[in-house]
Amino acid sequence: PCHVVFIGKKSWDLAPQIIERIGGRSVLTVSDMPGFARMGGMVGFSHIACDDHDSAIDHPKRFEINLRAVQGSGLGIRSRLLRLSDMVE
Repeated sequence: PCHVVFIGKKSWDLAPQIIERIGGRSVLTVSDMPGFARMGGMVGFSHIACDDHDSAIDHPKRFEINLRAVQGSGLGIRSRLLRLSDMVE
């Protein structure tokens, strides 16, 4: 059994099929690709760009949560974590 699946941004083409195949199972889907939570993934991480010359390490990290996808899988996320995230539909 698998509890978490990370889909890297290099797998952009495969992400919708992976999300669909996992759908409904209690498996947390996570990615660093833009728009991941909006396409049906559960947690999408991103960096906030400050300057073009800064490295990704220097940028604060943000994340989006698709609560509908999380709840549809039977998983839950604590309210403290939800308050720190951006919510998507």
